[in-house]
Amino acid sequence: MVIRLALALTFFNFVGANAARILFTLFALELGAPAYAVGLIGGLLYLFPLLLSWPIGMLVDRRGSRGLLTFAAVCGAASLALPYFVPTLMALYVAAAMNGLALACYHVTLQNLIGTLSQPEDRARHFSNFSLAGSLTNFVGPLLAGFAIDYAGHAVACLVTASQPVIALVLLLVWGRLFPRGREGPAPGGPGALSALRDPRIVRMLATSGIVQLGQDLFQFYLPIYAYAAGLSASVIGASWRRWRWPRSWCGCFSRAWSSGLRWNNSLPGLSSPARSATRWCRSPAMPSCSARSPSTSASAWASACRSP
Repeated sequence: MVIRLALALTFFNFVGANAARILFTLFALELGAPAYAVGLIGGLLYLFPLLLSWPIGMLVDRRGSRGLLTFAAVCGAASLALPYFVPTLMALYVAAAMNGLALACYHVTLQNLIGTLSQPEDRARHFSNFSLAGSLTNFVGPLLAGFAIDYAGHAVACLVTASQPVIALVLLLVWGRLFPRGREGPAPGGPGALSALRDPRIVRMLATSGIVQLGQDLFQFYLPIYAYAAGLSASVIGASWRRWRWPRSWCGCFSRAWSSGLRWNNSLPGLSSPARSATRWCRSPAMPSCSARSPSTSASAWASACRSP
């Protein structure tokens, strides 16, 4: 029950966040904003996740997850409702920053919650389900925003997407007491996050991840601007975003099946024969890089690689 509640919160919160990205962009373009203003909105969406992810993680350990998730749901709903009442470019800047703050809170908190609620034998499966839920929101959110804009206008679309974190808030108010409380007393000592940068392997991993994320963010920045200039409707832009996100859903299914230990031919019938052969080869003892890992480690790595943003 508690795991399902965490996955439901993941779905509704991330639907709102993914809808906000395309909604704020198209709203700004409709208001006549130049490209640099749209880029500033995109940057503000990730300002607080960049600055506060580590402190939020420490706060979750000490205070528990319910309070932060409640704050994130309220902040996310307020950020999406603000442009409806104040349809200006400055309001979109504030809304983007608030939405980024909500994203920082529930993204870190939900991951920590999934790990806390899981036992060692089912942790990989739960993180894979978390990855799959996040992948689904990557195309549900843009679709919701696109069709809401076409059928109701940009301002009303903000209220429609604000309903998603409101649903998450209702779930928290009803069943949030089921979540574990924070840890009493001072946090245990240990190496800080900055000390991990001394490991060259972690530095290479972060650099590679940053380059990949940079390419994705540039694509997400240019796609709505180019499509809007070409005269495409918001629903078509949202559908295009959805089709680009579709492989991530397959990646979530891939990690889900990996952690469950299912037969590939039965669990992924839509996967092509070369892909099935590659996965069987990767799971075989002949591949040292995979066989040297435990199933839990491999599944967690896949889940982390496939998770949404």
